[in-house]
Amino acid sequence: MTKTAKGMARSAFGEAVGVSNAMVGKWIKLGMPKRPDGLLNAAACHAWLEANVQRRIEKPSEAFTDAKTRKESALASLRELELQRKRGELIDAAEVRLAASSMVIRFREKLLALPAELCDKLAGMSDAVAVLLLLEDAIRRALQELADESEKVSR
Repeated sequence: MTKTAKGMARSAFGEAVGVSNAMVGKWIKLGMPKRPDGLLNAAACHAWLEANVQRRIEKPSEAFTDAKTRKESALASLRELELQRKRGELIDAAEVRLAASSMVIRFREKLLALPAELCDKLAGMSDAVAVLLLLEDAIRRALQELADESEKVSR
């Protein structure tokens, strides 16, 4: 340790308190006392550290405390979401979009198939009420099939 009767070198002080020479330099820039010859008075530096650095370590700033609280809250929210997903209370949005898209495609296909399915029956019908009832029945069947399919998917 480089210690003289007059004072202590920065590197020696850093070793004594367990920090790098660069950290001692930062403390000096922040106001830690340094003698005109560049050496440090160990007692004065320890007093400065207790008054300035130790106080900051023991009493974290409001911003740090708020950030830590936000972090803990976010982690708790993530854990709750994961628990809900495992319980089956949440589903993946991509899966929902895919299922909805599939349902729309099946609905479209069923509706487009109705003219081919009904054309022969409708060609021989002259009663407008009978045509209406036939069309309504075919549309209701198509809708019921889609509803039954979606019920199976939702289980």
